This record gives sequence, C-alpha cells and structure tokens, in this order.
Amino acid sequence: MKTMTKKERINAALQGEAVDRIPVSFWRHFYEREDTARGLADAMLIFQRNFDWDFMKVNPRASYHHEDWGASYKYFKDGYTKPERLTYPVKKASDLGKIMPLDPLKAKVLREHIDALHYIKKELESDVYFIMTVFTPLSIVADMAKSREKFGEYMREEPELTKAAIEAVTVTFEKFVTEILNVGVSGLFYATTHWGTYSMLNDKEFDEFSRPYDMRILNLVKDCPFNVLHVCKSKNMLEKLANYPVHAFSWDAWDPTNPTMAEGLEITGKAVIGGIDHQNTLPTGKSSDCLMEASETMKETGGRRWILGPGCTYPPTTPGSNLIALREWVEKVAVG
Repeated sequence: MKTMTKKERINAALQGEAVDRIPVSFWRHFYEREDTARGLADAMLIFQRNFDWDFMKVNPRASYHHEDWGASYKYFKDGYTKPERLTYPVKKASDLGKIMPLDPLKAKVLREHIDALHYIKKELESDVYFIMTVFTPLSIVADMAKSREKFGEYMREEPELTKAAIEAVTVTFEKFVTEILNVGVSGLFYATTHWGTYSMLNDKEFDEFSRPYDMRILNLVKDCPFNVLHVCKSKNMLEKLANYPVHAFSWDAWDPTNPTMAEGLEITGKAVIGGIDHQNTLPTGKSSDCLMEASETMKETGGRRWILGPGCTYPPTTPGSNLIALREWVEKVAVG
C-alpha cells in the first residue's frame, strides 16, 4: 500500500478501512510550561515534532476549564509536580447559584487557551488533525467543589441549583467551542473525567445532569472531521455512552472494570483509541512490556478501526524510550 498522509491514515482508521500502518498518538501534561498560552502551545508543538504523532490531542492544563470561576492554583517548574489548588468557588450547595455564564474572550484563562490554539494552528503542519480537550459541563462544575464526594452531596441536595450551574457552564463552553472552531481545530477530545462512571452516578443521574448538556456541545462540532469521546476512570459508562455522536472512543481498556478494546469495538461500532496501560506499563515497564501490550491490542482489533494510544494522559515521569519504542513499532509491524 502507498504511504498515507496523517489525515488519510486517521480517516481510514475511523472508517474501518485498510491503513498503511497503525496510526498512533500519545499525550501528557507539561506542567512547567502550560501556565501561559505560548508556553502551552510551544510544548505541544515540540512534542509533536519530536514524535511525529498522527494527530495532536491538545493537552491543556487540567484546571483551565474552571479557573475563571474563582479557582486558583500554584504552579511548579520542575516538570513533574501537579499544580496545587489554593482556592475553589463552591464551598457549600448555595454557592452553585453564583456560577454565571462567562465570555470566553474576556475570561483570562479561557482566552489564554484560545490564544494557544491560534499559535498551534499557525505553526502546526497542515496535515495533522489537532483536537482540543474539553470537559463535560457536569465535570467542570464538579471540579469547583472541594471534592467529588462533596459535589455529589450538593447535586443531590440541590438539583435545581446544580442544573443552573451546569447551564451557565454549558452556555460558556458553547461560546468557547464556537471560538475554537473559528481558530480551525479539527474537533474535540471530549472528556467525562469521573462523571461518566458508575462510581459517581447512576443511569438516571447521568441522563439528568450530563447527557442533555453534552449533546449541546457535541452538536456544535458535528461537522468536524475528528471528535473523540474519552470515557475516563474505572467502572466507566462506555456502553451507555456508545451512541454519542463522535468518530472514536477512548478509555482505559486495561482497567479490569472497563471493556476491553475488542469489547469496545463491538459496543460502540466506532474506532477505538488506546491499547497501552498508561498507569503501570508505560511509566514503569520496559519497552518490551509496552510492545507486548501493543501487539495484544493489534490481535484484539485486527488492526482495523484502531489508533494506538494511552488509556488516558500518561505521567511525565514516563521514560522516553518507551514512547520511542512504540512509535518505531507502528512503522515496522505488518497490518492487514
């Protein structure tokens, strides 16, 4: 088969067609650089150039989605330490009523990320899809509380106030997504975090507090070529979310409480992204261990409708040698 371009390779994988090689991409935080728009953009671009991934998952700082509502963080420059949360806006259930819609062009942190995407668009090679990470409105509001457990109490104690806060965040991110579409992003990496799991919600609660708002965000990107739903954490709701209007699904298939890659292909009928245990094998295993997992996933999927990647954002302590080995593996392994 002739060599494909990166977009051709991704498109073929999404459609279940033959590929010249398995497409691959990995993603991580760059804590020491992601507290400014230019720092984040440069980190993403350098990472892309170093590994020549088939698509770029823009990995923003994990708190970007709720800082403008009053959360603050201390950042560290060692490259390994997660930002430390200093303040959070929802300290009691009634504080949910104070969450109002924001203008993302005027909100400092959201605007920084729009600016970062402009930098990336300008410098990224034209044949690479780049998708922006956006979290579900429910998960964004939940991150404004002291803990997930405390937010769960508020949600059940004050459901209408909770919905009003989720509505305010949804309106804000409808505007944010419209702005990043104007920049030229290829789609969204839409993530549920803990709020697409049976550890935090039952089916009825998910349908009440998440699905309607998710559909509004995803409707905005329906014409994009590459949208991914990331169903994060253990005991995930992949089967329940299988009808979400996206091109591919991402989750931790090595977690024994979640579907395997093969099961995910059957459940969703869409392309799947993953295959490498990002919590154990990738950061602490040998390159041979990583290649064994890649080979196992190759057998599971038959190499169709599959993009090699991590189950979630991988730790910055991961040896570069493991990434290099996986990147070289896709160039050598036979497909089809």
